[in-house]
Amino acid sequence: MSDEQKRKIAIALTGNQNSAGVVRTPEYCAALGERMRGPKNPHWKGDDVSYHELHKWLNRWKKKPRLCVFCGKEKKLDWANIDGLYRRAMEDYIALCRSCHVKYDRR
Repeated sequence: MSDEQKRKIAIALTGNQNSAGVVRTPEYCAALGERMRGPKNPHWKGDDVSYHELHKWLNRWKKKPRLCVFCGKEKKLDWANIDGLYRRAMEDYIALCRSCHVKYDRR
């Protein structure tokens, strides 16, 4: 086998080539990621996203503080929705510990 044939087989077996035959270099993948982020992605649902996916999005893009916003204790924090509309707006969520989250949702 020639070196070129070996290279093509290696690329095919490692999955580093797309259907158009473009080799997926780290630079190519980074550029593709930028082009497919957020509303540019064909699977983007905007505010029509599920509860679970909305929280995954928040965990990915919004940094949680170390302390609960209400009690100030350092505990495991959850995202609490402020206005109850569950929109894709980061400013509409606060980080609360479980006990404060339950109290907040009950009021």
